[in-house]
Amino acid sequence: MKHDSPRRPSPGLPFLIGEAEAEGPLESKSRLEPGALLGELRLVTRLAVGGMAEVWLADALHGPLAGKTVVVKRLLPALRGDEGCVRRFRSEAELGALVLHPNLTRTFGLHEPGRELLLTQELVGGETLALLSAAARKRGERLDPRAALEAAQGLLAALAYLHGTGGRGPGVVHADVNPENLVARPDGVLKLIDLGLAQKLGPEGSVPSPDGALRGTPAYMSPEQVKARPLDPRSDLFSSAVVLWELLANRPLFAAETEYETLRRVRELPAPPLRAVWPEAPTVLERLLVRALAKDPAERFQSAAELASALHQAALREGLGDGQDALAAEVSRLAPRAPRAD
Repeated sequence: MKHDSPRRPSPGLPFLIGEAEAEGPLESKSRLEPGALLGELRLVTRLAVGGMAEVWLADALHGPLAGKTVVVKRLLPALRGDEGCVRRFRSEAELGALVLHPNLTRTFGLHEPGRELLLTQELVGGETLALLSAAARKRGERLDPRAALEAAQGLLAALAYLHGTGGRGPGVVHADVNPENLVARPDGVLKLIDLGLAQKLGPEGSVPSPDGALRGTPAYMSPEQVKARPLDPRSDLFSSAVVLWELLANRPLFAAETEYETLRRVRELPAPPLRAVWPEAPTVLERLLVRALAKDPAERFQSAAELASALHQAALREGLGDGQDALAAEVSRLAPRAPRAD
């Protein structure tokens, strides 16, 4: 297993340690430029590139999406012959077609013009939590705690649906919750935007360990994910707690200079108490995050709904309500030129 890549792909795309890098001769075999036509889509600008795919903004010229600007996820040309990558890409499209939830991005469909394999999704608009928190730190400020808690509630609502709580939703583990995959819209609605690594839960309520590759975003993996053990919804809850801890603490939790050290920290190091890095933090939030970040899944909150309820009660107790308005205000303050959806 390779721990140090020559180039980190965008954290918003699935990162497959040990698979082909997106840089160099692999990508240059079929490098596209803005204005290129792919079937009924005209590419506008490339947003990101990762280990398996690149993401573009595109205008739909014909068909049911005509007149819309959409997000296009393109499987890298070098991986078209990789049956595992093609299968995961198609699975993402199939899952996306089943998902309908206000906190999840909408998938329009899978397209195969020529030898290309494309996935089209809605343009959410807004900005990622990664950018918002970085913008706040650059100003020497922190994200409004009300906004952070609202973002966590939106994420947990999306996860409760994905996990199949109450018989609703597809029953999957997301496996790649991180701030680059979380977009706050200008109206304060939080969207989880990537299902590239999601896996269907089996009858025993978990998914098997990966087939040799360590998949996900290292600094936001759960300990069991790092150890390549079977995953269940509690893995996503750990990742969600890492995101919330970082938003409130205003600093990274496990991220290190190398992926090897990052993964070691996830496996072995307990999270510092929230009040050690944010002295004004409410004690109830500190206690809640200690439990949510437990290395042993049995010691964590056991469902997204349980964690969401605990956060809601904490917010009420500490006067941290009105979260959607607060999140919208942070988007306006920290990313005033954030793109808006059509």
